[in-house]
Amino acid sequence: MAKFKKGDAIYHPINGVGIVQQVKRRRQDGKIQEYYIIQLLDRPKSTQLETPVEGAEEVGLQKIPSKSKFPSVKRLLSGRPRQLDDHPQARARKIRERIREGGTVRLGSLVRDLAFRDTRKGLTARDRSFLEEAQGRLAAMHSAARGIQIEQARDEVDARVQERREAWEKRS
Repeated sequence: MAKFKKGDAIYHPINGVGIVQQVKRRRQDGKIQEYYIIQLLDRPKSTQLETPVEGAEEVGLQKIPSKSKFPSVKRLLSGRPRQLDDHPQARARKIRERIREGGTVRLGSLVRDLAFRDTRKGLTARDRSFLEEAQGRLAAMHSAARGIQIEQARDEVDARVQERREAWEKRS
């Protein structure tokens, strides 16, 4: 089981990216349990998440790579886009799964694939919502790993996505 410490940047599959503020112990049901207190990025400072240390792996908490190991946004969005399923429900199920699984490469490739689909076939309202969520989470990961403001990270991700869109549009 992965053990996180104060200051670790983590990815929570449902709530997104956050920073472990502390590991708190408290008595519950007659025994002492530990909880990660996580400050979620891109949420009000008062919004904290408590996740039991014991259940962290089951929930799917992942450590975000450090600055030296975090791939560049350019690299994350590079590569040949994969076609997404044409059936809306099947596509939505697979996209949700990719978001839940998280991981920098997985989210980067999802942003790339959705942006590519947008240039070729357009996006449904649901697809656009997924793209915004994945792009926001990727920016939050980038922010946490590089120690930059979330707005700067968002701008960098948005700019790189726009570059890729322009390149794809030139080829079509």
